[in-house]
Amino acid sequence: PARFGCSHRMSQVYPVGENSINQVRCRSAVYNLTEIWVERSNQRSLKPIQLTKPILSSSHVVGLKTGNGLINAAFDPDTNEISNDEKWVGHGDQSEGGRWTIEDGRLLFHVYHVDSVEDQAVNPVTVFKGN
Repeated sequence: PARFGCSHRMSQVYPVGENSINQVRCRSAVYNLTEIWVERSNQRSLKPIQLTKPILSSSHVVGLKTGNGLINAAFDPDTNEISNDEKWVGHGDQSEGGRWTIEDGRLLFHVYHVDSVEDQAVNPVTVFKGN
């Protein structure tokens, strides 16, 4: 894990078919926890999982980028989904996050939402929707 920029051990390992998905907790802030995701195919070496995320400007998508880090992420082994909810402020009324699914060994980007309004309510707006 240190070669991926984190010094911690694997926090969670989830079997997905013959492979495994590994969640590595890297660092935390007051209300956000950064994690990277790696996979192991047939017990070979670990490789980073590249997640597509939108590049935002004033809550509008202006492009796409890839990386293996997510903030406040979770994996649901029943649906093979990785999701995250990155808080911009501690109480969570401003945030962004998305959902990705592992299907047939590929990672599919499904949806990304943003709540940029400071109104003490959680009201995310979808800014990207894939398949």
